[in-house]
Amino acid sequence: MARGGKLTVLEGQWQPPRTVIVEFPTRESAEDWYKSPDSQRIINLRLESTRGALVILDGM
Repeated sequence: MARGGKLTVLEGQWQPPRTVIVEFPTRESAEDWYKSPDSQRIINLRLESTRGALVILDGM
């Protein structure tokens, strides 16, 4: 997991003031986490208290 830290934009524009990366062992486990009852219960709280995007990005 990574959060914050120094960010240098080399190309294009980067709008978010903060980036948080959470690593999962597989894409399926990330999707399972998102779909889990615990995660679903807090989605509205997150959406009401933050601005941002949530994405799944395959690593190498």
